[in-house]
Amino acid sequence: MGVNGITKAESFNYLRTSIIIKIHNMNNLNEKQKVKITSALSHGEAVLDSPLWATKITKAVFTESNGYTGAQIVNLIRSGSHDGGEADEVLDINIEGFYRRSNIVGYTFLGSLTQWINRRFLDNYGEADIFHHVMHETMHRSFRFRHTKIHSTSVPYLVGKLSGIAFKEFYSRPHSQLFNFIVTNPVFEFVS
Repeated sequence: MGVNGITKAESFNYLRTSIIIKIHNMNNLNEKQKVKITSALSHGEAVLDSPLWATKITKAVFTESNGYTGAQIVNLIRSGSHDGGEADEVLDINIEGFYRRSNIVGYTFLGSLTQWINRRFLDNYGEADIFHHVMHETMHRSFRFRHTKIHSTSVPYLVGKLSGIAFKEFYSRPHSQLFNFIVTNPVFEFVS
């Protein structure tokens, strides 16, 4: 067994670090909202590549995980494989704005590239909040995870929440502290 309960075969896959979040279309959003979303997802790419994020997801205890471990979920996300398709290390997204006076932040449909975000919340959201939301919806639309029983520990809710937390931590650390975190909390081990 490798570091953090990850097998050596699983830990090897963590060497893949070039995930791209590609926004194909953004509709029903003003220019300021589009810039905010683009910035959040651009910054989110570095978070997804970080050992900080991978460690949080790997150590999480998920419900309704379709049998996936945290390490497998990290690899699935980083693969960019939408709905069982080609693993191209690209998370493809279409974002559609809508407005509803409700508590619904957003939604998507399983297997769709489009995710909807409620503009009611968007103007008050920071980049970490947007990244949290996009990762939650990505778990549904690209990887078909659901939440029917225990929402707080389902893959969409917990990946979204932990991604938002990792985003805030990643961008609040001075560079030297981030380097020390990576060195003292390795996600994978090197075998010589």
